[in-house]
Amino acid sequence: MQRKRQQGMVAVEFAAVGVVFFTILLGAFEAGLVMGNREYLENAAMQGAKVLASKRGYTNPWSTTRTAIQNKLPGSLASTVITLDIVIPCVGSCSCPSGYSASNNLCVSTCTSDSACATVLSAGLDTDNPVIKDGRMARVTLVYAYSRISSYFSNLTSLNAVISEPVQ
Repeated sequence: MQRKRQQGMVAVEFAAVGVVFFTILLGAFEAGLVMGNREYLENAAMQGAKVLASKRGYTNPWSTTRTAIQNKLPGSLASTVITLDIVIPCVGSCSCPSGYSASNNLCVSTCTSDSACATVLSAGLDTDNPVIKDGRMARVTLVYAYSRISSYFSNLTSLNAVISEPVQ
């Protein structure tokens, strides 16, 4: 009779310890997924910013950059929203070149097509203002709507990566 009681205790102990163990294991697994996906996004954004920054004077900067980003992302992150901007920092009051809008001491122009992106990459190059001429930054923003598998990261709804490179 004593042996049967001990076997029952093993099952109860396993149930108590197993719940905690598997909860921690699931949390570690999800943390690994979050960190891995974030790394993919940052690498893709970095590649995209480098490509966009080097495309002044080209006819297809938008499509080339989007392709470079999509080639860096795995299939599981295919639904990532890609935003390409050309940004010029402003100190004090500065007038933005044509095609740019002022926002928080920045002149910002979002690229939506090859022709629009090529235009804003070269707009204002005839100016004597070195901030407008040489201060352009290619900014790539990637946003991925994250679907969590547990309640560990309950406030995490999206993963973001924003990388800027000086336009060459």
